[in-house]
Amino acid sequence: MALKKIFLKKACVRDHRASSLRKFAVTLRRGLPTIFVHQPTIMAKAELKTKLNESSVDAFIEKQPGSVAADCRTIITLMKKATGEDPKMWGASIVGFGRYAYEGASGRSGEWMIIGFSPRKANLTIYIMMGFEKEAALMKKLGKHTTGKSCLYIKQLSDIDMKLLEELIVKGVTAMAKTRVK
Repeated sequence: MALKKIFLKKACVRDHRASSLRKFAVTLRRGLPTIFVHQPTIMAKAELKTKLNESSVDAFIEKQPGSVAADCRTIITLMKKATGEDPKMWGASIVGFGRYAYEGASGRSGEWMIIGFSPRKANLTIYIMMGFEKEAALMKKLGKHTTGKSCLYIKQLSDIDMKLLEELIVKGVTAMAKTRVK
């Protein structure tokens, strides 16, 4: 027997089993109105692709063009001094130092580097997890750069004040001390 739709209600109800809103429709089945609730597909949480691994940092740096490799070695020296830890590869192209534990708004938890960098095609990306909102005065004096939420983008180290970069790196490491994993 085919179902005959009486009407489709474009409304949402909160399901007592989950916090999500669900669409519903009322249809006529055997002469009685029946409510059908749309059940969204629950997908498994995707696993992070960028993970700590045992790849060689030195081999990765050697693959970079001359001036970029030199800048990478300078950044490694600054970050090693600030964290007291050796550089490790995170994924195929990120060099990170230390680890901290996090829990995201979605409930996902894990570990990530405290500080790191990646020589990209367009620029050198420096990851400072504390962000830059509280460091506006320092950022104005830093030199030629752009920022993302936790990313500092520079073309080359000669474009910025190295003393201020070192200060920013130390502040970034200090800010993550409470969640640091030893």
